[in-house]
Amino acid sequence: MLKEWYSNSRLSKLILAFGLIAAQLLSFSPGSRANTASELKTTVQASSQAAKPGDEVALKVLVDSGISRSIHIQLQVVGPNGTAVYQQWAYDKPVAAGGVNEYPFKWTVPEGLPAGNYAVSVGIFGASWDAMYSWDSGLAVIQIQSGATLPGFTAEAAVPPSVEAGSQATIKATLVSDQATAGKVALAIHDSSNALVHEQSFAGVTFAANTATSVSTVWAVPEDAVSGAYRIELTVVGADGSTVYYRNASFGSIQVAQSDPGAGATFQTRAVMDSTTAESGEKFDFSAEIKADRNASVLVDVIVKNPYTNEPVLQAVFERQALTAGGILSIPISWNVPADAPSGRYPIEIGIFGNGWQGPYHWNANAGYVQVGGGSVPPIEFVANTAVAQSVVEAGSPQSFAVTATGSADATAIVQVKVLDPQGLTVFQREFPNERFIARQARSFNASWPVPSTAALGTYSVETGIYSADRSHTYYWNSSAVQFAVEAGTPPPTQPDNGATAVWTTSVVAAETAEAGYPTTVTANVASDDYAKALVDVEIYDEHGSKVYQAVFDHQYFQPNAAKSFPVTWSIPASQPRGQYSVSIGVFPESWGTAWKHHWNGGATDFDVNWGIVPDIAHESNADLEAIVPGQKQTIRTRLTSSETLPATVRLELFDSAGSRVASAEYMADEFVQGVANDYSMDWTPDANSVNGTYKLKVSVAKADGVRVFYSNPEAVQFSLSGGIDLTYSLSAATEQEEVSAGQTLNVSAFVGSTVPSVVSMKINFIDVLTGKIVHSESAYNKPIVIDQETAVDIDWTLPKWIRMNEEKVRSGAEPLIQYILDGDYRVDIELYNADMSQRIATHNGAAAFKVVSPDDAPAPQPAEAPALPDIMKLGVFATNNDDHGITGWMPETGLPWNFAYRYLNGGANNQEGWTSWDPYFVGSWQGAYAYDYAKKATDRGYTPVFTFYQMLQSISGDCLNCDETKDDIITLNDPYAMRAYLEEFKLLMQLIGTGEYNGKPGIGKTAIVHVDPDLAGYAQQAVLDNDRCFGQCTGKGNNPAFLKAAVASTRMPELADLPNTYQGYNWALLRLRDLYAPNVIMAPHVNSWGTLIDVGRDTNPNLDVTALGKLAGEFANLSGAKVVPAGIKPYEYIFNDIDDDDAGGSRGYWLDRTNLTLPNFHRWEQFVKAAVETTGKKAMIWQIPVGNQVYRAMDNTPGHYQDNKAEYFFEHMQELVDIGIVGLMFGHGQPGSTSHYNRMDDNGGAPASADYYNPDPLTFSDGWGDGSVHTNDKEADSTDDDGGYLRMQATEYYKHPIPVSNRY
Repeated sequence: MLKEWYSNSRLSKLILAFGLIAAQLLSFSPGSRANTASELKTTVQASSQAAKPGDEVALKVLVDSGISRSIHIQLQVVGPNGTAVYQQWAYDKPVAAGGVNEYPFKWTVPEGLPAGNYAVSVGIFGASWDAMYSWDSGLAVIQIQSGATLPGFTAEAAVPPSVEAGSQATIKATLVSDQATAGKVALAIHDSSNALVHEQSFAGVTFAANTATSVSTVWAVPEDAVSGAYRIELTVVGADGSTVYYRNASFGSIQVAQSDPGAGATFQTRAVMDSTTAESGEKFDFSAEIKADRNASVLVDVIVKNPYTNEPVLQAVFERQALTAGGILSIPISWNVPADAPSGRYPIEIGIFGNGWQGPYHWNANAGYVQVGGGSVPPIEFVANTAVAQSVVEAGSPQSFAVTATGSADATAIVQVKVLDPQGLTVFQREFPNERFIARQARSFNASWPVPSTAALGTYSVETGIYSADRSHTYYWNSSAVQFAVEAGTPPPTQPDNGATAVWTTSVVAAETAEAGYPTTVTANVASDDYAKALVDVEIYDEHGSKVYQAVFDHQYFQPNAAKSFPVTWSIPASQPRGQYSVSIGVFPESWGTAWKHHWNGGATDFDVNWGIVPDIAHESNADLEAIVPGQKQTIRTRLTSSETLPATVRLELFDSAGSRVASAEYMADEFVQGVANDYSMDWTPDANSVNGTYKLKVSVAKADGVRVFYSNPEAVQFSLSGGIDLTYSLSAATEQEEVSAGQTLNVSAFVGSTVPSVVSMKINFIDVLTGKIVHSESAYNKPIVIDQETAVDIDWTLPKWIRMNEEKVRSGAEPLIQYILDGDYRVDIELYNADMSQRIATHNGAAAFKVVSPDDAPAPQPAEAPALPDIMKLGVFATNNDDHGITGWMPETGLPWNFAYRYLNGGANNQEGWTSWDPYFVGSWQGAYAYDYAKKATDRGYTPVFTFYQMLQSISGDCLNCDETKDDIITLNDPYAMRAYLEEFKLLMQLIGTGEYNGKPGIGKTAIVHVDPDLAGYAQQAVLDNDRCFGQCTGKGNNPAFLKAAVASTRMPELADLPNTYQGYNWALLRLRDLYAPNVIMAPHVNSWGTLIDVGRDTNPNLDVTALGKLAGEFANLSGAKVVPAGIKPYEYIFNDIDDDDAGGSRGYWLDRTNLTLPNFHRWEQFVKAAVETTGKKAMIWQIPVGNQVYRAMDNTPGHYQDNKAEYFFEHMQELVDIGIVGLMFGHGQPGSTSHYNRMDDNGGAPASADYYNPDPLTFSDGWGDGSVHTNDKEADSTDDDGGYLRMQATEYYKHPIPVSNRY
């Protein structure tokens, strides 16, 4: 019984609390409450209605019952001041249904009891404390006739208004009684959370009538006392403590000021562990180390985050941690890794706050990490609702759609909206790929369709689908989610677009605060002073600058000074960190275009995210019996106390030794009163089929709606069971294939058997035997097992090859990293769990095995003729494909015999933006179709295709998800998984443009050039010259690419097994793949003007030894494959260099003196190139030459029209370039706002070509003229090209008399 479990005094206080707040505390079991009116009625009879001190009053409790059971009865007599003067319990009293049951009590009126009316109250409880049947006050009233009266008091406080933490405060109370008496006085001090921080009692205080009496207490204010107002309480009771004479809970107030040394301290933090790896279902131990430059008392907040959802999976808070200046504080922490934790790299973050959560004073988001092995994919179901803005819309007007979707589990999904016309044809489709859903949290998606003015009239249907990220599963599909009608409309007027010159005004309206776990709406307001078309981008950032939400509104049309509002709703994750968040607005050209410089309002407004009320929960649980057998009742009692008054959901769950839940109880929205305990009880009787072993009770307390768990203890109570069934399992697996390749499907069957019927979940892990790494994991949930019959789980796993990840979401942790599966031996491990995967039961490592192999591709045949280039100074341009600007548009339209059409192949080898999936509508959706189509159309028109293979930066490495560009390139170069994807794509390119036939498609087979990653070459040379730029990846220092490590043979690509894992080996790998699959291809490394650690193009030092730097760059290229290669590998044929990557008038470019009188100038740059050519013995191609000029009025130094003098100088000094070994020039813009040689800016808004000449007012300048002369660009445009037509005009003149060159040194 509770009486035996807790002390009587605590029990009395508990029951008194029940009586005072009975309206809130009526739920002792899930969903049940005794019905007082229909089950029990209580009355009281008193032997006398009046009494005096010393008299005995007989009290009879009468219970009219509709049920039969045992009850507990509590009787109280309460005085006129609300204080109980008498209390008596009667336990385990039987009550019979259908009659009135009598229970006698006796009360002897104590001597000295003051006169007044005293009321009798009675409470009736179930004998097992499973119900409160009634609590009734005033059932009888007894008038006490006495000469005694209670004294009346007045009191004054003398309190200092404020005090410093660490000092002392004297509090004085002066009291006056209206009669002579004696009593006990108590002074108490409470902090802002009502916690008692100081109390002093004064016994035996005598009071003369109407005479002041004073007491005082001295409070030693702790040094770490939290700043704020502290409440002073004064109480006077009778000498025996039974009667309260006076109580003032707000007698006074004192302000504590805290000068926190932690606020100005400098902190260093890190997570320290013996090993960074952990398995799901196991305990992971680590320590948080903190160092400060001064003594301080602080609160330490340690968080472990899920790498995919960025939500905390562990938060440990340590208050009042004492730091000593220069010393190290180590705090041990244990994390019980959930059994269903997905595999991945879990970051550890450490924050330092004041003890009242002031700050943070310090936050380290990269304190450490733990690599968790394993993974699971929970079953997913979705519900969705689709709505349209208009049930009837006119043709030519926009229609908007809103989809609200909710998933049953965390998931990454594709949300698709289709519009079908009256004939059932798809006329509009919008997809939201790789959207992250949090379980049971709704997300909204908005799409807008500009209904064409020519749209068919009639009823349109909207089809909504939700699919897994790889489209292998359909989570939800509704072929007619909503319908609307299209009616004839008025043709819209022509809309001008002056976005390039418009002045944008933006603002944001948002609530000041929002609670995590709930949606918040922010409204962006955008206005333009002119007619404009634009894309509106709304982004929310946390206080560390990380983007947490984004909404985009494309194809928006603005009229002058007419603001438009864009409300967006962010469903804030329940675990979103507290703090200040900012909202930014961007206005861009439509479809993220670059036609004009965008408007950006960073930090348009701020708001705070909080967690609402987060109580501290005190918890006690006890089991009646330490060991039980089947058929024996076990009772478990739990007491919970909250530091706050609030409703909460309490969940009690009992698990057997296999982790299966055998009993549970949930108390929804149970009311907690600050400091008052709530009691819960669970009875469980095991049957004969119960499993032997240890049983555990899990206690959880959550927010009333379940959004946030305040407290959880998975081992609140333990007891053992014997005499039941010994449970054993069998685990095995088999693979259908012994060997499998990337891109193929492996079929695996896993089997589980059991000695008893049970329901289990399984995790099947695929392990790389060489590294021990889990490369793939799948889970099966809630699988029933029949005795002596195995249950099978079938898995069809397609090994990833052409990997397409969302870079932003992977780098932010919103989506998992996908890696290439390397060649080698693999095994299948099985882990067995209870049904909800909260406990691992058994494992079988090596249950099956298989091997990953690569297909054996035969080398391509040698070309009929060796690849060759014309023996003239060759010209080329940056060219796109299948549009008006490139090899099928601008180039043939000029009528010139261009030699080169060049194009970046970029986007990342394992990135959804990668080149292998570009432009499917024009070239097809097969891998690499764009490059194949580009090479074919270029060679068909007589242009040599030049591909700049720029894949390293945007390739995604799990070792460097949030690095700067230099580190990203170096670390990715050393990631065997990212590099295998990179090298496979390079091999694919060689097969597509080579001389062989692969995958049923013959290669292009004509001369082409591949230019190897230019920036990577510069970073690599800088790394070996300065090992501080190596990021731990160098084995030595010096101008040797062999000193920089790289993943080559370690990618396990069969063709590269004998090559070294160095940057030198990386270059040799590319050359070998060229030799094997595309012997018709010419290759060139990049020789950077800045790779030597000195940027020759910008340096103004007159004593600089430029020739020596050119030789240094050339020597690095030689060792990278320009000269030095293993037997059987052909070296690079040319070298590339770029003079600048932006126009000099742009934000990144620089001027060279065309007069060669000042530095930097052209002659110095030519000196560098000449030295590199002579050192390598390879002729040079100059690539990505800025197109700007200082001739045409179109060059007005606005986006797309920036000035430069490099193209002019080259055309005016062509022989000078030939003389130093340059044999090719390729012109093109290197930045979004750089000048282009074609009409990219479309300045006059799509006007006919004859009217689309751009001729702003001329400029006067001396930029690039070292002689100080002043010039004007006063020539009117000769074409609609953004450069005024300069490049096409100069090329026309050049090709009349091309300069002969020798392509060999």
